[in-house]
Amino acid sequence: MSNKTAKDLTRQMERLSNELVTDPEKIKLFITQWSKGFHRYSFGNLLLIQYQKPGSTLCAGYVQWKKQGRQVMKGEKAIKILAPMTKKIKETEVEKDTGEEVKKEKRIRFFAVVNVFDVSQTDGEPLELGHSEMINGDVSFESIRDRFDYSVEIQNTSMANGSTDGTTIWITRKENKAAMTATLFHEVAHIELDHCSGMLTDTDTLSRDIKEMEAEAVSYLVCSALRIENQKSAYYISSYGADPEKLGRSGARIIKTAESIIKRVQG
Repeated sequence: MSNKTAKDLTRQMERLSNELVTDPEKIKLFITQWSKGFHRYSFGNLLLIQYQKPGSTLCAGYVQWKKQGRQVMKGEKAIKILAPMTKKIKETEVEKDTGEEVKKEKRIRFFAVVNVFDVSQTDGEPLELGHSEMINGDVSFESIRDRFDYSVEIQNTSMANGSTDGTTIWITRKENKAAMTATLFHEVAHIELDHCSGMLTDTDTLSRDIKEMEAEAVSYLVCSALRIENQKSAYYISSYGADPEKLGRSGARIIKTAESIIKRVQG
């Protein structure tokens, strides 16, 4: 992958994302890896890391390892990931009122390919590997609900577990708070994946079953990260039978949405 460009890695990430979100077992393994030291990497970069060097546990750049008193061993192959970058550019614009040309400075964002190495590719000073812990134990539906800006109303009787019009979310009251929480994530996903948007977007062409698969996969990813057992979603994903090659950018959209929700829940 030495000659990979940012565009190449992005395409690779999308392919890996589609394979991930159609397999509950891969999701579980992915979340396990993410919870053991990879919090500072995006879900997409973790996919790239595990694809290039399965079993990686802690990655850093060449310079970062040197600061830790460790050296990348000779002959080790770099793991390539995507890092957000910014740069300033100067543009000439014409003022509407005066017709004068004015030079303005703009800051643009882009992604660049960077090299990292797993700890197993280095030697030197002993290193303590800390494992960041995710949320444990019983979930508090109320506290999680308050992490979102959407209006959430509880229904006492309903045929559906939940629904949304894009602004308000309705959740059916259950004794099982974890089930209510999983439904909340599903409905938030519908909103944030633009399934309810009145605006013309690329999601308008998605069939209802793909929209449901996307929302359910988001719910399963978030629940797995928060250690909520969500067998309903696992069953749905397993039985969906979607061809990863035909999902377009669904996998990348799902992972980006799930990651955003997890960050808000964790505060």
